Amino acid sequence: MTATRYNLGPLTTPFTPGPTCVTPMVGECSAAPCYAYQGQVCTRLPKFGNSYGLADQSSCWPPYTAGAATVDVATKAGLGGWGFYSPGVRCPAGQTPACTKTAGRPDGFTFRYPPADGETAAGCCPTSYACARDKNNIQTCIRTLQSTVYDVVSCGGAGAVGTAVSTLVATASSYHVLLAPMIQINWQPTDLPSSTSTQQPTSLFTGSVTDVQIPGPTNNNASPVSTPAQEGLSVGAKAGVGVGASLAALLLLGATGYFILLRKRRRAKASSAASNPVESETAGHQLDSNHMYEIGGSREPKQNHELFAHNQHNAYAVSGQHELG
Repeated sequence: MTATRYNLGPLTTPFTPGPTCVTPMVGECSAAPCYAYQGQVCTRLPKFGNSYGLADQSSCWPPYTAGAATVDVATKAGLGGWGFYSPGVRCPAGQTPACTKTAGRPDGFTFRYPPADGETAAGCCPTSYACARDKNNIQTCIRTLQSTVYDVVSCGGAGAVGTAVSTLVATASSYHVLLAPMIQINWQPTDLPSSTSTQQPTSLFTGSVTDVQIPGPTNNNASPVSTPAQEGLSVGAKAGVGVGASLAALLLLGATGYFILLRKRRRAKASSAASNPVESETAGHQLDSNHMYEIGGSREPKQNHELFAHNQHNAYAVSGQHELG
């Protein structure tokens, strides 16, 4: 289902998010995986019993035009995206294009707000994050952490608003997930500066996407449908397995043909040896089975386990509805 297109206005000048937009916030997290969200504010949420929770911090988004006020930005679902910026020709500071889509082409990321004819869309994400979406086509940016320590601000429950920065530890067996708002920009070739190619900027690329279920800030411990730790082989690893299996099959076929040929020659020489004992003895030494080595029928390809960072990419998605009270 295609969402109504909300053009938030142009994004043609540099925009730098404030420092509070960078440090992730985490709600209640008693068990891994923990989910932390960038671009949020800790505030009371009447819809959740007036307890503290996470809501979008509008100052973390580039300014939007007055005409976009009908979008009702203040009550939009968090991280899902309020709309897109067009013409948009640059990402906010600290962000890079993590995925793209050109209208009329089958490849590329499936944006909540697809590009119109003649347009290209890009999803701007913090460095090392990947584009993401869920079954409801809610889009965001995601990064999975393993074996590392990172800073967070805690927020949740009926206590005071969390402001102090603390640390969380992600281990190899208990990964953590970071989410950030995706800033979608759309442009046409005529929107680009004259010094830029009429094609999309070289810094843009098509990122991969994985669909997952991401909990909202009031359900921080819910398990995603699909995670890097549960994904198994990556696309690259699966390709490696396919190539390895094909090579193994070819080796087995070649080895089988080789030994069939040797056996035929051996029988021919054995038949000839019946009339020439001396030649038979020599042939026997030449075909001594103790000197024949069999090639294995298969080779096990190594599995490349990829840590998703955005890269991943590998692409993910959110389903959590983050709402302001």
